[in-house]
Amino acid sequence: MLMRYLYYNHKSSYILDAIVGIHDYERIAPQELIFNISAELSDTHTLPKLDAIIQNYCQQHRPYLLEKMAYDLALLLLQNIWFIKRLSITIKKPKALKQAACSFVTVDIARS
Repeated sequence: MLMRYLYYNHKSSYILDAIVGIHDYERIAPQELIFNISAELSDTHTLPKLDAIIQNYCQQHRPYLLEKMAYDLALLLLQNIWFIKRLSITIKKPKALKQAACSFVTVDIARS
């Protein structure tokens, strides 16, 4: 599994192939997903290996919905990185719909 990423202060973008979707043809082979993550941190920390956490999740899970994947990843990141105060994850599936530029979902979550 190949992952390419760009890192910007508290914003990260990752491109990863993973299996997600409800149709039979989506469950056969991985599709390219684009993950955009921005985080508000409680201190002057840098975000650790988000790519490893995302890659591990995608290897172990094959959700049917992008919404489920984004929500699970948001909770996983909040559980594993204590200094994240607020998190926004957008997952794009560029080849999901032929008549649209891409399919995407965004989850915003904050620590209480």
